[in-house]
Amino acid sequence: MDFGSIAETVNDSIEKICRTDKYINSSRDLEDILDLRGADWYIFLFVLFGILICVGLTNYLIDPYGWHGTDILKAQRIDSRTRVEKMLRNQWNKPDVMLFGSSRSMSLKPNFGKESIGVNAALFAGAIEDHYCILRYSVESLSFPLRFAVIGLEPDLFLSTHPIDPMLIKNKRLGRYLEKKNISIIQAFFKQPGYVDEVASLLSFTTSKNSCKIIFGFLMDHFDPKGAITDIKQISSSGLTGYLLEIIKKKKDSMTARLRQYKKLYSGAVAIDADRLRYLYRFADYAKKNSIAVVAFYPGYSRGFWNEMINIDAFIKSNQKLDQEMMKLKKLYGWRLIDFRPGKFKGSELQFFDGVHPTKQTTLIIEKIISNKVINDL
Repeated sequence: MDFGSIAETVNDSIEKICRTDKYINSSRDLEDILDLRGADWYIFLFVLFGILICVGLTNYLIDPYGWHGTDILKAQRIDSRTRVEKMLRNQWNKPDVMLFGSSRSMSLKPNFGKESIGVNAALFAGAIEDHYCILRYSVESLSFPLRFAVIGLEPDLFLSTHPIDPMLIKNKRLGRYLEKKNISIIQAFFKQPGYVDEVASLLSFTTSKNSCKIIFGFLMDHFDPKGAITDIKQISSSGLTGYLLEIIKKKKDSMTARLRQYKKLYSGAVAIDADRLRYLYRFADYAKKNSIAVVAFYPGYSRGFWNEMINIDAFIKSNQKLDQEMMKLKKLYGWRLIDFRPGKFKGSELQFFDGVHPTKQTTLIIEKIISNKVINDL
């Protein structure tokens, strides 16, 4: 008998037993960790759903975007589209001139001529679908006798990476003018229900963060003996436009942050969105049918901002594409065009706080040029 082979066989058997024993022990440990049966499991679920309910209920009651009408702290925060819609409804004298645009146009005063009554309907991140819906609402629901429409357009808000604002879709007075998408019965069946977005918004980190800001402002306003200035008080005292410009003034290095935002916007496969081009031509058609003359302008950029962005191929192509469409509108609909972009504008160099939002001096220059175009050419 070979004692060496017997000893080797015994050693192999012992090793197998040890490995099996370790596997069994490790498996049991894993089961113990994952086993949340009984009281532990119910406690876990209770705590989880308790936290979610508290977060959702808090965001619902604080209502940081003005979606639900609760606003228990009276912060009076409403989304930009609702703000514009309410502002238009409260117009005492019906305007004959409307100015459309994004936050880059919010500081402009549409006072074009002594006999003209103008109103600024620009809003934060205002895109062409916003302008189209607001135009139709103003004519059809409010019966504004519009003769002129001044609209600030920029390729940055025509991109597919900038989706339609959900608050435009939610707004019953404005959203009804949006395109109705034809979907099949099968697509409708698998479409995500609207309440899923509602719940997701109530439980989102961004909504919770904005609710915390309002709560903090409320506490500072009511319990700080020195009366600290809060965001809410700033907005109510200086107005939304003044508040925006004040923030931009304080941030000396804001152009760097703005460049990061725009470079991210133009990263990847980016192009002018076909749906937005349809809204552009819908706007033109509707204006023509209602005898509304249109002056369109590019809000412009600072020289430094422009020099950085023209190194991005998608930015150049998007500007070129919008240029082509604007020339078609000029030819087909008689639109007047004004271009405040570097290299296009023939006057003195314009200044912008963060590369895109105009300074007070630049605002006055833009107002004067647009006013001359409206009064003299039209």
